Amino acid sequence: IEAKDNIQRNSTRDQVNEAKTNGINKIENITPATTVKSEARQAVQNKANEQINHIQNTPDATNEEKQEAINRVSAELARVQAQINAEHTTQGVKTIKDDAITSLSRINAQVVEKESARNAIEQKATQQTQFINNNDNATDEEKEVANNLVIATKQKDR
Repeated sequence: IEAKDNIQRNSTRDQVNEAKTNGINKIENITPATTVKSEARQAVQNKANEQINHIQNTPDATNEEKQEAINRVSAELARVQAQINAEHTTQGVKTIKDDAITSLSRINAQVVEKESARNAIEQKATQQTQFINNNDNATDEEKEVANNLVIATKQKDR
């Protein structure tokens, strides 16, 4: 309306052309704010980075278990970024962001290998202790030495 009013107020061709040029330039410089999506993408990226750091510091997780969890974080991040890019409403972007932060926080390294190995050692130590104690050819002192070796080996390998 301002540009049209300026054209209407002017009386010479040069003034009208100048008002037209100024109006066009002002209109060309009008762009929508793009903060909603960029802030959502950044919040999701920050959560992904935080979760990766948490995964890398998971005690007892093997490198492979950590990498598998990091890969899941990366896949979730890519999926969510695409959803944010495709969304057209502020509320939709906010919902995607909030859901993503929740889902990313649930991704952790699945600690299995070391616990499984510990359980196997514990089970074998129990079996070996029973075997030693049932050996009628060994004296009590020999059994005690053997059992102490089992205990020491078990503790060392855990």
